[in-house]
Amino acid sequence: MSKQELKALEKRFNHIIDYEMSPEFYNHYLQLKPHLDDLERSMAERNSLLKEKDYEWLKWLVAIAAGVFSVIVTQIPKISFLQADQLILLKIAISVNALGIVLGAIYLYTDVRHAKDLVRKLQIQRYYLLLEGKNKYNNVVSSDRLRFAELCKPFSLICFLIVICIWVWFVWQMQIDPLPLVVK
Repeated sequence: MSKQELKALEKRFNHIIDYEMSPEFYNHYLQLKPHLDDLERSMAERNSLLKEKDYEWLKWLVAIAAGVFSVIVTQIPKISFLQADQLILLKIAISVNALGIVLGAIYLYTDVRHAKDLVRKLQIQRYYLLLEGKNKYNNVVSSDRLRFAELCKPFSLICFLIVICIWVWFVWQMQIDPLPLVVK
């Protein structure tokens, strides 16, 4: 199923709910409600698993980038034969890597914050339902207030890719004579 097909089905469903709600459709909905609730629960579980794997994946990428950052920074004083353009490129790599680490950390933080926000909304919904007898929210979903956080992940990954490309190019361009290594 494509995203376009899903959007079309959502649009059609919302149109029926808003403008063409009939008793037949409502009865059909009530008959399918247990199955629909199971599907909703399954989607929520899978979405939670997806978010957890995404979080773990990006967490490891940030850890690897931090390791690469420390390796690059510790190797700069040991390299005495750097030309000006190589030094500038290496400094760019360090800066881009640091930016990627910060963007990845921002994404991870907001991901955790959204999860906490969702739990809080579910608790509010539960108490409101128990005390007032009605729902406070029509839908309890985590908010996407921080659009910047959604951009942090792809930008962080682009930064990591740039650093890897620069580092590979830099290592490839190094003119080290292997003879002293073989003689020892």
